[in-house]
Amino acid sequence: MLNATSSAAETIEGIALSTHLQPIYSLPHQREVRYEALLRGTAADGALVTPFDLFGRAIVAGRQTELDRMSHCTHLRNAAALLPDAQWLFININPGTFIDPGYAARLAALTREA
Repeated sequence: MLNATSSAAETIEGIALSTHLQPIYSLPHQREVRYEALLRGTAADGALVTPFDLFGRAIVAGRQTELDRMSHCTHLRNAAALLPDAQWLFININPGTFIDPGYAARLAALTREA
């Protein structure tokens, strides 16, 4: 698994967001063919913060959509630095975030910028 926290890491409530890239292995191809971006956080004291805890806090604070969007930025920036060109990357997107008017276009622009 590849792990990355960019120098300009996104933070929410003092927790730095990072990306763990989980390889997706194809049995027919007998190799890694894609990666899935998994969200992790690191507290100020260095403790790992799980996605369950991150999103739980965001839901309670009414910031779930904000965290979801921040995770997309984090994953795209980090994956661009770690993965070879033209590598497939899967990111998880909350349906409520994706159907927000104009977000699909903003996400496409972020992808091109990364």
